[in-house]
Amino acid sequence: MLRKIAFSIIMTVLILASLGGTALASPPSQAAPVTEFQVAVNPTLSGFASDQAFGNAPVSFNNYLYNFVPEDIFSSSMALKVLRSADGKNWEYAGMPLKEDPRYNFVLGGTVFHGRLYIALNRNNCISETPTIPGLVMRTANGVDWEKVFQSPGVDGATTQTGQLGFFHGMLYVTTTVSHGDTGSAQIWRSRSGDQGTWELATAVIGNNTHDTSTLTAFKGHAYLSTVDEDGTHIWRSADGRNWNKVGESLLTDPAYTNWWVTNPIVFDGALYVGTNPMVFSFNPGPQYTGGQLYRSRDGVHWQMVVAKGFGGTQNPSGIDGLIVYRDQLYALSNDLDFNFNWGTTYVWRSRTGNPGDWVKVNPDGMGPYSAVGFSWEGIFKGELYIGNGFGFGEYTSLMKMVNP
Repeated sequence: MLRKIAFSIIMTVLILASLGGTALASPPSQAAPVTEFQVAVNPTLSGFASDQAFGNAPVSFNNYLYNFVPEDIFSSSMALKVLRSADGKNWEYAGMPLKEDPRYNFVLGGTVFHGRLYIALNRNNCISETPTIPGLVMRTANGVDWEKVFQSPGVDGATTQTGQLGFFHGMLYVTTTVSHGDTGSAQIWRSRSGDQGTWELATAVIGNNTHDTSTLTAFKGHAYLSTVDEDGTHIWRSADGRNWNKVGESLLTDPAYTNWWVTNPIVFDGALYVGTNPMVFSFNPGPQYTGGQLYRSRDGVHWQMVVAKGFGGTQNPSGIDGLIVYRDQLYALSNDLDFNFNWGTTYVWRSRTGNPGDWVKVNPDGMGPYSAVGFSWEGIFKGELYIGNGFGFGEYTSLMKMVNP
């Protein structure tokens, strides 16, 4: 009797399986959505800027994503415009940081300190102007009303531009640099409150004719700063914010590589990273162009090259213009540019380790033929990655958002 019952059960299961085989089978697996970059806002097409909008420096503040867009950095009277969005899709015009003087039209980015948004505001330093207009540090508590808290002290072009901002040991730091074509050493200023009248000179000797500096980054008890001067790119560090020394010179002065731009230092997985760019379109044309490199250090003193020749560009070896940590991975932005600056596209790479050979190109086709990114314009807002398209002109200048990461 038990044998008959068992046999009946087995036959029933086999019959049901044969009848409903299609329904019981696992559905076919679907390919993962393609990672791509979509336009979050195009200032020109949105009516916020002129035909030569340039910039897109994204920063998150008080539940808004802010985007700083100069109308035209090659004009002496086109002011910086501020756009903001609560969702990354719908944008509104939020005014100008310095309405009374439209010549201030360029910002490298912003930072939040003690509940206020700070930006380093300048007249574009690619244009020579006499007397050179001193750079400023502006801040806002509500994103609309701005006040000036610091002015670069330089005279006749020396240390007249304000660089980028950063923190160290509870103080806000800003650099002052020289305009292109002028001479002098960069300075570092700092304030514990950020208020006007509280800024002190931390050091007056950073490089020879330094015309670009990075964000100040804290790493293992020291502050780090990357600079660009007449001798190339350098990394400086300090334990107290006053006394600074160069590190990593054996790599950055390698005669096989000529670099004229260096990214903000980024901390990832217990190491400090910086990327470089030979700036082919203005400084290093011709066959000497080598592409950018990515360096890292686990102690801040000894450095290793982890990427050479800009990942190997499709038209020209790419320069590395931006680094950011997103979703526990390190992202690097590389640019392919032709020697005449008529074409360029941005590729995005990522790595879970940062190790040599462990890098994947996120967007194989790039961001388009006129999408070259500049000046480390990238940011994270509500869990999404935004990248500013800086070297494009007209309709090609956009703030891009990563989808399906």
